[in-house]
Order: sequence, then C-alpha cells, then structure tokens
Amino acid sequence: MLQCDGIRPNCQRCVNQQGQCHYDIPGGETSRRKPPKRKRLDPHQELDNYRELFQALRSCPDTEAFEIFSRIRSFDDPLTVLNSVKRANEILPNPTQQFSIVDPRLQKVDDEALASSPFRVRARPWTVVAGDGLVSSLVSDFLLWENGFLFCLVDKDAFQEDMNKASIEDAEYCTPLLVNAICAVKSVSRRENR
Repeated sequence: MLQCDGIRPNCQRCVNQQGQCHYDIPGGETSRRKPPKRKRLDPHQELDNYRELFQALRSCPDTEAFEIFSRIRSFDDPLTVLNSVKRANEILPNPTQQFSIVDPRLQKVDDEALASSPFRVRARPWTVVAGDGLVSSLVSDFLLWENGFLFCLVDKDAFQEDMNKASIEDAEYCTPLLVNAICAVKSVSRRENR
C-alpha cells in the first residue's frame, strides 16, 4: 500500500485510487515534502572561491571591476557572480590582449577596410571582436551616416580622439559599450543591405 508522498496537487496514492488529495500543509508551502537543502560548500572551498572573486576584482581594469561589483550588489550569492566571471573568461580569456587575425584572407579584408576608411581608429582596448580595419570601417559608416542626420549623437572629433588614445580610464566621450554598440548596429545594417 502506497503512503501519501506529499506531491501536489495529488499524491501518487490518490492518483492510483482515482481520488483527490485533501491534507493540510503549513502556510506558504506548496507541498508537505520539505524542499531539498542547498548543498553547502566545504568552508575551505568557499573561502577559496571568495579569494578568487576578490582577486578578480583586484586584477581587472576599473570598468570591469565596477561591473563585477555592481553584480555582486544585485545578487544574493556573490559566488553566482564568480561563476559568471569564470564563464566570461572562458569565452574571452583576456579581453585586453591584442587581436590577431590568423587567416590571411581575413587579414586582407581588415587591411583593405582600414585603407578605405575615412576615419582610422584603434580597435583595442574598446573591442576584441575585430581588428582596426573593420572597426574603423564600421565606426566611419556610423559617424558619416547615422550621426549626421537630424541631430548629432556623438561628437566625431572627441570620439575619435578618445578612441585613438586607447585609454578607457582617460576617455570622456568613448566607452567599450558605445564602440561595440556602433559596430553591432552597423554590422547588422550592412548585412541587411546586401
């Protein structure tokens, strides 16, 4: 004979007997079964994880450290943030490293894009998704077309000057978010125009 397993809306016993469950449960709970306890880490492992999170905050650039810190403030468990930092590092192990194009065909495309760009800007440290040529071409398209109509969103001269300084900390008119957003928007519009 099956006992009541506490599953809602009907326990297995009542399902087998084609009956309906009627039982009281403490307020706010959805089942008489207690939820599984969250597995606690070994205290030494937990301490190592917090040290790793602290080291990530100390070693990354200020903009990334601020992002990590703001995520820590918005999550209940800071180790969740550590896991997301680890996953990001697996995808982009060193976002500040120099972008290198291995395929000579891609290098040729990047060189041609740089030669034909009205504005030439440095891709690093603003973005790691493309080289100077492709980024210069996409930024040029934005500055010449989207930025010139109706109202000016970005001051061309100040934006270019900040990009070419290649210093995120000293920039006033350029951010990695802005550069990556411009590149993404222009990449999509170029693809749609083909």
